[in-house]
Amino acid sequence: MTAEKKAELKRLVKLKLLAHQAGTSLPYLSLIINNHRSCSLDLAEKLATSANMLQSQLIFSPLDFMRNN
Repeated sequence: MTAEKKAELKRLVKLKLLAHQAGTSLPYLSLIINNHRSCSLDLAEKLATSANMLQSQLIFSPLDFMRNN
């Protein structure tokens, strides 16, 4: 995740709620958004969908949650 998207996500969404809605843990979500772990396309889609629903805008895509090297 880029630094800009990470800052926007943290500003707009409660990460604990995002992790819960996407069916993952907060520690694992933290690893994903800080580019320390990659996630499956399925989880990336769940995270993007949940993040967009939580802040009522289409800002995030699954690619935002895929590992950026």
